[in-house]
Amino acid sequence: MKSDIDWACAAKKAALIYKILIFLFLLFPYNCSSTGDSKSKLKSSEETSTQIAPTKQIPEEPKKLRITYDAVWSPKDPFVIIESGNLHESGVTYLIRYTEKTGINQSIQNSEDPLWVRISSTNQDNQRVFPYLQNTSTGEVKITYFQWKGRRSAVQTKILPKGNVYCRWEGIYNGFLLVVETEFLLKEGDGENSIPPAMHKHVTQNLELF
Repeated sequence: MKSDIDWACAAKKAALIYKILIFLFLLFPYNCSSTGDSKSKLKSSEETSTQIAPTKQIPEEPKKLRITYDAVWSPKDPFVIIESGNLHESGVTYLIRYTEKTGINQSIQNSEDPLWVRISSTNQDNQRVFPYLQNTSTGEVKITYFQWKGRRSAVQTKILPKGNVYCRWEGIYNGFLLVVETEFLLKEGDGENSIPPAMHKHVTQNLELF
């Protein structure tokens, strides 16, 4: 009788072990598949991360330059700032270069090089000590006046050696002297008389007043 009981217990244990083995056998392919999928996803993610390089953020140039409390230089053509700084007690100065030979700056000069311009401001009392790029008190200088904001603006042109021409626009607005200067090569055949109106147009179309 005891042997029969022992045999029955052994049979139950064997059946239980058999079921456990079958369960583990069925579970094994699922684990392999899950592990393979995880590795595949990880590898794909790593490949994607190596293909997409991080982009370096380049600071954009400002689109407008504050000259005074009431005046802003707002070019219609793209440009970069070469230099900037303060001038006297309350003025500023910017040296910019246009990056393309298009639009308004093309009407001033016909050369292939993009135009550069220096825009400055200072208190009207400092007009006599303003650090102009060129001295126009000597040499062949032509002055042209334009009506502007109820007053007159002046454009001075001076022929420099090697065919270069210096051009300066000046106007007074709300107690501040505004000065725009540039220099470029005057090509043969270009009329010197066409420079002052082109310079005045360039300034008035880029200058925002409030």
